[in-house]
Amino acid sequence: MVKVKAVTGVKKDVRSICYACVFSAGLLLIIAGAVLSSPIPAIIGALLLVGCSVAVMITEPEALDIYAQTYSDSDAYSLK
Repeated sequence: MVKVKAVTGVKKDVRSICYACVFSAGLLLIIAGAVLSSPIPAIIGALLLVGCSVAVMITEPEALDIYAQTYSDSDAYSLK
């Protein structure tokens, strides 16, 4: 996470906080839909989650590169 903040800069850190808030709101809407037995909040929450995920993939490519590099360098997936 420190690498991502160092690479992206201050403007994108604020954007990342907004993405986290929208993602959390989507999760809460899905939970509210389950509690209320209504599909409308759950559908809206799912759309928020998908939209937020796509927005992060489009606007934060360097964060995804660092994430992919971390997992490609780890020994967790090596067959030894």
